[in-house]
This record gives sequence, structure tokens and C-alpha cells, in this order.
Amino acid sequence: MPDIYEYLDYRAFLRDWFAGMQAATPAYSYRLAAKRIGCNPAFFIRVLQGKKNVSSEMAFRIAGVLKLNRRAIEYFDLLVQSSRADSQAETKFLMERIGAFRNSKIATLDAARYEFFSKWYYSAIREVLEFHPFHGNYTQLARLVVPAIKPSEAKRAVEVLLQLDLIRKEPSGAYHRTEAVVTTGEGWKSQAIVEYQLDTLDLAKEALVRIPPEARNISTLTLCLSDPTYLAIIEKLKAFRRETLELAKNDPEPDKVCQFNFQLFPLTHWETKHAPTDGQKP
Repeated sequence: MPDIYEYLDYRAFLRDWFAGMQAATPAYSYRLAAKRIGCNPAFFIRVLQGKKNVSSEMAFRIAGVLKLNRRAIEYFDLLVQSSRADSQAETKFLMERIGAFRNSKIATLDAARYEFFSKWYYSAIREVLEFHPFHGNYTQLARLVVPAIKPSEAKRAVEVLLQLDLIRKEPSGAYHRTEAVVTTGEGWKSQAIVEYQLDTLDLAKEALVRIPPEARNISTLTLCLSDPTYLAIIEKLKAFRRETLELAKNDPEPDKVCQFNFQLFPLTHWETKHAPTDGQKP
């Protein structure tokens, strides 16, 4: 039995549990697991794939099959609830409760990772430190971000970035960006990213008014596409995203931070047998 407290995604826990059962008993199948849980085998498979969610009632049935103790059952149910959370406030509340079950270091990092994605300017400040000499003047740092933020917000951003090893403080007192990559716990990744993307979309709307036309590039297209062409464009956007990241990475003299949003979505009903290559509907 895997240690449930090492997981932030109940599906990952179930996949590892099922793999362990099959390793111990090769004849153990999805059908047998679903029968013990009391659900359809196809539904159980889709749960493991992340395409379906389970109710709290089913979560308790699963916990019974896995013979979890009372504390582990409560933790498992919190993971299930967090996967269904539909707001930043609810996700944060559940993550705090989940963190209380884990050791303090892991819980602190979980909270910091979530916080990183909850504020658009955290990533902006991190990029600023790539080219701007910063030695602790938070008032000046706050004014570098557009729209400007409070010095207290800039200070908190630096604290979180240090905690996640996304920046480092040199012996000289200067702060610099590291090459570390922030990761999110699977249990709240989708919601955290959605909230971050909503914030960046708001920034894009403001840029239409705040930034002069010669300093921005915002364009729109409304297209009539077939499924294959739609998916081909998605692949081209992914490739262009990788190329853009390489250009930024190899830029010898960066002197500004920019936000680059990619958007492609249907304006009519999405009814297709095809699926985007990442397994998610647009």
C-alpha cells in the first residue's frame, strides 16, 4: 500500500495502489477492482485517467476497499474534494486542511507553490531579477511592474520565490533568478493554472488601453475550421511556444518582462471524435 500522505492527487494514489495489486496478483483487473468498489469498470478506468471524478460517497467505499484507517479516510476525502473545487478560495481552504495532515516542510512548500500561481506578478518579479539589480529596495521593485504593485506585495513575492528556490540571494546582497522550475501538486494544479490564466487575460484586456499600439501586438481571428485543421493549429502553437521559450532563454541582453498569451478555442459547440493531443478539450 503506497503512503497516501505522499500524494496530493487521489487518482495518482489509486493508480499506484492498483499497480501494486497487479504486481502482487497478476490476475487482479479493473473489473475486479470496480466490482469491489461498486462501480462500472469503464467508470473506474476513466477516474484513473482523470476523465471522471468520484463522489464523497464513492470515496468512502474506495477507502473501505483499501482498508484505510479513519485518519487516512479523512485525508483521502479531502483529496477528492480538492479535485472538484471550482474556486480559488475553496481550493486554498482545502489545501490548508490537506497540509495539516502532512509534515510542516511539505505543507509549507505546497502553500508556497499554490501562492506562486495565485499572483500574476510573482512570475513577473522573478523575470525582472534576471536583468534588474535588486538589493532589497521593494518600493523600487514594485514600481518596475506594470501595473504597479505595493512594496509589501513585492516583498512577499521575493519571500515566496526564495522559498521555492526560484531566486537566490548572493553574498553581495543582490538577488538573481535561478533555473529552477516551479511545480504544482496534482491535486490542485488545474485550478491554480486556471486562476493564473484568468489573471493574465485581465492583464491583456488592460494592455489594450494602457499600452500604446506600437509597444504591443494583440490580434484576433475568427476562423472556420475542420477538426484536423484545428488540431494541427494546436500543434503549431505548441511548437511556436517551445521556439519562443528558446529565444527568450538565449537572449543575451534582456531588458523587459513581457506577457505572451496563446488562445485558441471554439465559438460553436465542440462535438468531435477527435481529441487534442494533450488529452484535454480546449
